[in-house]
Amino acid sequence: MYLNKYLKDNSVFIIPDNFKKVMIEAINAQPLLNIKIITISQLKKKMLFQYDEKTILYLIKNKNISFLNAIEELESLYFLNNKISNNKFKYLSNLKNTLDEHKLLYYDKHFLNSLAKKKVYIIDFNNLSKLELYLIDILKTKTNLEFINMPLKNNLQPNILNFQNINEEIEYLANDIAKKINNGINVNNIFLANYNDDYRSTIKRVFDFYNIPINLDNNISLYDTKVGLNLLNNLNNTTNILNEIKNDNIYDSCLNILNKYYWIKDFNTIKKVLIEEFKIKKLKNKKYKDAVNLIDLKDNLVPSDSHVYLIGFNDEYIPKVFKDDDYIVDIEKNELLETTKEKNSNERKNWIKILNNTPNLTITFADMSLKGSMHPSSLLESFHFNKINYRASHYSNCSNKYNLALLYDDYTKFGAIHTELPKLKFNYRNLNYLTYNNNYTQINQNLIKDNFKKGLYLSYTKL
Repeated sequence: MYLNKYLKDNSVFIIPDNFKKVMIEAINAQPLLNIKIITISQLKKKMLFQYDEKTILYLIKNKNISFLNAIEELESLYFLNNKISNNKFKYLSNLKNTLDEHKLLYYDKHFLNSLAKKKVYIIDFNNLSKLELYLIDILKTKTNLEFINMPLKNNLQPNILNFQNINEEIEYLANDIAKKINNGINVNNIFLANYNDDYRSTIKRVFDFYNIPINLDNNISLYDTKVGLNLLNNLNNTTNILNEIKNDNIYDSCLNILNKYYWIKDFNTIKKVLIEEFKIKKLKNKKYKDAVNLIDLKDNLVPSDSHVYLIGFNDEYIPKVFKDDDYIVDIEKNELLETTKEKNSNERKNWIKILNNTPNLTITFADMSLKGSMHPSSLLESFHFNKINYRASHYSNCSNKYNLALLYDDYTKFGAIHTELPKLKFNYRNLNYLTYNNNYTQINQNLIKDNFKKGLYLSYTKL
């Protein structure tokens, strides 16, 4: 790996947040070295200040604002400088002084001195914000600092494919992935990029049809669970409620949040805050050891032997469109903040760089989502793409039967005869399309005895 020559004892690496996993793997592959990793998001906290739950609660109580608004104001304090140019910065400056008086901002006074005798490297993705560049300029005066430029592939031509709907888009992906796995490509070298919840149900269904394991992010928050709600509704009895939780993941998540407010005597007094914490906390899901994984292409290094599918290349998703709705709006911003126009320009530049420098990249987009019509990404102006029509699968009978039913729907409703319809109809003659059976089928009692030791009580309704 190109980083190996920089991995030396008593060195410090400042890296993008997404690059942390790659960096740790590179360090672990070397003999034991004294190497420190600092992410870009950590840098501002170490160089400027940190805040905690006590700070947040102080703002909520004394400013009469919400949990999320308190965090928004605290994050805005990082952009203060010596020029107080308008009322917004005057307010933030006074707020910071008030928090300092109450010792609710925490400073690491020894951080810069701790770097003085170390070699400091910055992984440069050309995506540093104005605030980050400002902090790096300070670092240059205090440390022996060197930039490490990311290796660029230069104008790789991605394979860009257009589909009628997201079902056909993900169907193609599953077929292509199954083909690659059958040809000996390690499933752990296959990645899905730009995943979003609009695709969740389709990906889960199609990948299940193909028996392709995939590690999706969990979209269930602690607040969405019965156990989480039970705890929130019994904050005067948290010990007993926690002891009743059987799921280790949920138990640890609840306990960690409550421990952050260890000094609070009555949790009911901060119930609204705990509700927000429970909504933010996403539960970890079990990961397959060998599976297709998700990847964030921004500020990341994709190994040359990887195969990446960038899905949903539509204007609704890529590039992200920023609006002038920040806490500090454009007219109020100083030299440490990007304007909306600058953020949108940087977003486009970053994506074009990603598209031109990611090896083995397949980009897909659809004309229709589950919610309605979608539009191709405006970035497609610089690229050529191919229209792909649905083809029956060689790898999944379940998927073929499902799609045959969809083709029957199109024929029944619109008289449309797809080129694949006759072939699928011939191979799956017993589909029983538009036939239903509402007869009650009794559950095997032995299964209930084996899997539910305390018994299982069921209720039924008639359709």
